[in-house]
Amino acid sequence: MSAVPHETPDRLPDLEAARRAVIRSVLGRVVVIRAFVAPILLAIVASVCWWSPEPWRVVVGSVAAVVLVTLSVVEYRRVGRGQIGPWTAPVNLLTTALVQLAVVVVSGGIHSPLLVVIPIGAAQVTLALGRPAGWAVATQLLVLWLLAAAEGAVGWSPALHGGQTAEWVGVRTLVFSLAEIYAVAVAWKTRSIVGTVVGEVIAAHDNERCAHAEHARELATLTGEIAHELKNPLASIKGLGTLLARDLEGRSAERMAVLREEVDRMHETLQSFLDLSRPLVPLAEEDVELAALATEVATLCDGLARARELTLRVEGAHVTRGDRRKLRQVLVNLVQNAVDAAPVGTEVVVEVGAAGFRVLDRGPGVPAELAERVFEPGVTSRARGNGLGLAIARGLVRQHGGELALEARPGGGTSASVALPGRAA
Repeated sequence: MSAVPHETPDRLPDLEAARRAVIRSVLGRVVVIRAFVAPILLAIVASVCWWSPEPWRVVVGSVAAVVLVTLSVVEYRRVGRGQIGPWTAPVNLLTTALVQLAVVVVSGGIHSPLLVVIPIGAAQVTLALGRPAGWAVATQLLVLWLLAAAEGAVGWSPALHGGQTAEWVGVRTLVFSLAEIYAVAVAWKTRSIVGTVVGEVIAAHDNERCAHAEHARELATLTGEIAHELKNPLASIKGLGTLLARDLEGRSAERMAVLREEVDRMHETLQSFLDLSRPLVPLAEEDVELAALATEVATLCDGLARARELTLRVEGAHVTRGDRRKLRQVLVNLVQNAVDAAPVGTEVVVEVGAAGFRVLDRGPGVPAELAERVFEPGVTSRARGNGLGLAIARGLVRQHGGELALEARPGGGTSASVALPGRAA
């Protein structure tokens, strides 16, 4: 596998995982809508129970109201906190379907003006859940036919007004049963078609990303070969420049110094390309004292900081498990970036803690137009930068199972945070 910035992207989630993600997204909106619809349903139930205060109607209506209110409040708060799990959708949709059935029974059963919501609810549950929705659909149909049988056999009806003939009740029950079955069939077919289309789109997208990753690996390999071939001539040029500088004075010596500086910069850029294109070397894990490592990097960058009249400071202490050389490379990159961005006379701070470390500066921050692309190779806001340092640093941090993020610092500046979860020594 190539270096981390060019590694093969993770496979996209399978169709079932994608479907669950869509359900969670839609469910969040459904829960919010239900929080506003619930008062209307409660008003209907209360009005029916006031109009016809039969004990069974009051009990069923009260249970339905309590369940609806509890579900609406609890799920509204859970969605607000982002706590939507794999069981949230089934529990919400199946419970809602049963509450709908209870409201229909309370408001007249077969004679209820709300009977139309039964097919709609069945279609909604089937479209979202598929096979598990069968229990709710079967329960709804069973209750409808039990109500019809009770009215036809013993003359009992939950209707709010005079009953109808047995033939009328039977026809109405049959019509709404067929309507529910038809709605479920349409929802099931729609679910199947959507699933097929989404599966094809995911497969095509996945193949495209794999092809792109393969091209990126080839490009990284070629880049590494070119960079390696150019390093040796540059080393020769630098050596010759050093020899010639001994015999030069005045303007010629100054020009030679500029030449050598540019050669050094080219060498640094080529080294970054090599780091980017090399395959990942496995971590050589050991106990790493982050404060000591940060102090070492601060000492290394002290000359550059003094030239810019900056102060480097290390705070905190923690021991973690990791590759010391690679963590040092990450710190060097982040501290150098901070020193380069910080205004004259300010302070660059390296904070070490149990979760990882942060490098803080008071620079201008990351430009808004680069905020989403700053970790892409070649993207930089520095006039003399090559745009590879952050890409390499992020790759090394991710190899440790962590994450690198750039955030705006309160009061101005940037906070480069490295999280190293679960790597305590």
